Amino acid sequence: MENTEKQLEEKVSLTSEQKEHCKLLSLKEKDYVKLLEEYGELFLLKITEEREDEVEADIHMLVKKPNRYHVNHYLVKAEQKPIEAVTVFLRSCMVAGDERICEDVEKLMAAFSPLQEMINGSDPILTKSPKPEPRVLKALDMDAEEFNSLKGKYAEKGINLHLVEVATNETFTEFISLLVKSPNKDIMNDFLKKSERVPVDAMRQLIARCVVHGDKRTVLEDLQLTIRVGRTINKIVTGYKGVLVSSIKKKA
Repeated sequence: MENTEKQLEEKVSLTSEQKEHCKLLSLKEKDYVKLLEEYGELFLLKITEEREDEVEADIHMLVKKPNRYHVNHYLVKAEQKPIEAVTVFLRSCMVAGDERICEDVEKLMAAFSPLQEMINGSDPILTKSPKPEPRVLKALDMDAEEFNSLKGKYAEKGINLHLVEVATNETFTEFISLLVKSPNKDIMNDFLKKSERVPVDAMRQLIARCVVHGDKRTVLEDLQLTIRVGRTINKIVTGYKGVLVSSIKKKA
């Protein structure tokens, strides 16, 4: 047993930053090494008290990146029992730290916020009504004739096409490019109704009905890609903003 622990310590040399993590978490370096070996990548999450009337020491916890199971379980449960869903999600991701965080709603939601960003990932690039420029054609693996033919087919029906480019790795060197049509009333009505019960299924259906060119199969097979692309297609409709600029009253 001692030899195994020694081999782990020799295999993974902690940086000064990681050693600081151990101090903040009151975690032995050998235990930190074991966690790194098990999960590969860990994140230090800090919760800071922002109120001016009282000072509280920062709270730290070590978390692993949520996987598809964690995300799916959270999305399904969040509709009916949001706080319980957040609590289960946080406990699933925490590998070291004070679990009493989960008993305080304010600290619980503060810890959940950065984890939620991990779920959502980076926003795909949305180009509304793209032109057959070289970059666009290369991204879609289409020639100008094929692009214009498809765009013209939908234009006859009064439907616009848009380019959605979603990164498939953290270094933003690989993308999936999709040509999607603007959702009509029926599609949006079905999406909004289904979102109340099964949000993931609603996004999958939205993607299946709106993507007219590109590798939508890969997107539909990956939960995080499904969420990111589905959210972006929804933005095509919700991207407009209405503002009340003045009130008009009848004369007394």
